[in-house]
Amino acid sequence: MIIAMVNAKGGVGKTTCTCNLAHALALKGKRVLVIDNDPQANATSLLLGDQTPGHTLFNLLESSMVGSEPDLFTEGQAPAEGPSVPIESCIYPTLLGLDVIPNSTDSATLEFDLYQNAANYGLLRRITRTYAQANYDFCLIDCPPTLGVWVVMAMVAGDAVIVPVEAGSRMALDGLASVYTAVEKASKKANTELTFLRALINKVDLRTSASKLIVETMRKRFPGKTFETTIPVNTSIQQAEIYRTTVLKHDPQCNGSKRFRALADELITLTDMEHKLKGEVNHGS
Repeated sequence: MIIAMVNAKGGVGKTTCTCNLAHALALKGKRVLVIDNDPQANATSLLLGDQTPGHTLFNLLESSMVGSEPDLFTEGQAPAEGPSVPIESCIYPTLLGLDVIPNSTDSATLEFDLYQNAANYGLLRRITRTYAQANYDFCLIDCPPTLGVWVVMAMVAGDAVIVPVEAGSRMALDGLASVYTAVEKASKKANTELTFLRALINKVDLRTSASKLIVETMRKRFPGKTFETTIPVNTSIQQAEIYRTTVLKHDPQCNGSKRFRALADELITLTDMEHKLKGEVNHGS
C-alpha cells in the first residue's frame, strides 16, 4: 500500500510519525520504502544521518518532467527521450531495515515548473508507483505542510492518506477537515483509487483537558476514520529527533516506541482487511 502522510499545518510531527511508523513496520517484517517528498528533506536527514546521497528525488523529478499531457494513470510512462535517472539509483538502504528515496532542498526550485503543466501532477505516480508496488509492502510518502503541488503529486501516486494531527491544537480539527475535503476532490478528479485512511492523533497528553477534548471531538466528528492508537507526548521521541534517528532505535522500550509498534499492528490489520474485502469483491464479480 502506498500512503501519503499529509497535513497542511506545520509542526504536527508528520515527518516523525512517517519515519517511526516506517521503522515499526520494518520491525514487523514488512518491506518498507519512505519517499521524502518534502523539499525541506527532514525525513532524509532522520533516516540517512550524515550520509550524502548521490541521487535524490530531485534528480528523479527533474529528469522525468514532461512537456506533453500523458495519462495520469499510466505508470512507468516517461518523456519521449526517457528518464536519465533510474529509480533504483535513488533508493538507499538504511540501518533501520527500510529503504528511502531521499530528497534535497534543490527540489524546491522545481515547484514553478511542476505547476506549469498539469501532466506533472501525475509525475510521482509514473516514476514510483509500479516499482513500489512490486518491491514493497508499504510505501510512506512524507509531504510538506501544504496542500499544494507536492501533496497533489503524492495523492495521485497513493492508495490512501494518513493525516497526523496535533492533539493539543484546536486548529487540528480545521486542518483535518481541509485535508479530508482535498482527498475527496483528488479521488474524484485525479485518482479514483485514493481513500482517506485514518487520522493519527499525535502529541497526546491526557493529563490536559485540551488533549482529551480534541481526541473525543475528532472521533465524534470523523467516526471510523481515526486510528485507535494515539502517539503520546514523549521525551524519548524528542530526544530521538535530536540524534536524527527514530524513537524505536533510540529507546525501544519507551512508551512512544510501544505506541508506534501498536500503530504498525493496527495499520497491518487494517490493510489486510481491505485487501481481503477487495479480493472478495473481485472474486464475486
